[in-house]
Amino acid sequence: IPQTDCDHDYGYGLMLDKLIGLGHKHIAFCEYSRIPEYQSYLDSICTLFKNKLGNNFSDEYFFTKGSSGKLYESFGEDYIKVYMDAAIKHFMSLPQPPTAIIAPLPMCCKLIQLLNKQGFQVPQDISVMAMSYKYEHRYNPEISSVVFDEYEMIFWGAKHLLNKLENPALPPECYLQKPIFNQGSTIAPPKK
Repeated sequence: IPQTDCDHDYGYGLMLDKLIGLGHKHIAFCEYSRIPEYQSYLDSICTLFKNKLGNNFSDEYFFTKGSSGKLYESFGEDYIKVYMDAAIKHFMSLPQPPTAIIAPLPMCCKLIQLLNKQGFQVPQDISVMAMSYKYEHRYNPEISSVVFDEYEMIFWGAKHLLNKLENPALPPECYLQKPIFNQGSTIAPPKK
């Protein structure tokens, strides 16, 4: 069966390269936990962070402690706020807090609001960068991000699935979409 997905390694690598290029060494990551079948997604991101950051990597900068479903059951519509608040508390309690945070776009929107409420300025005090999709990005173009075109992936998948139905002997194909980079206004060099 044909497969299509985001090229996550390329996307996260692009974000890390941009932040490292600005001088960031302590870069954190936020995402929800995954069920065992999808844990490899988080494991591959963690490996990429370790490889890019080297000695500056710490497991403490990798915040993947909650299930979105369970959080929603407990906190309703406030689940992202509750999760991001816990992430901020965790990161700011570290001996060396991160100077940049990478997260999915919905988390970044709430993260920026909460950081501002706590007196942090984005990007002067901390940079924030998002993994996003075209449909959600158009509402938040100011957030620095990598943007995947989910419609292109859907059309590729549908076209190749139809081809496979017409000709079952076709070998399976896999399309990993590379994102585009959106500079936005939420990243800057870290404070000295």
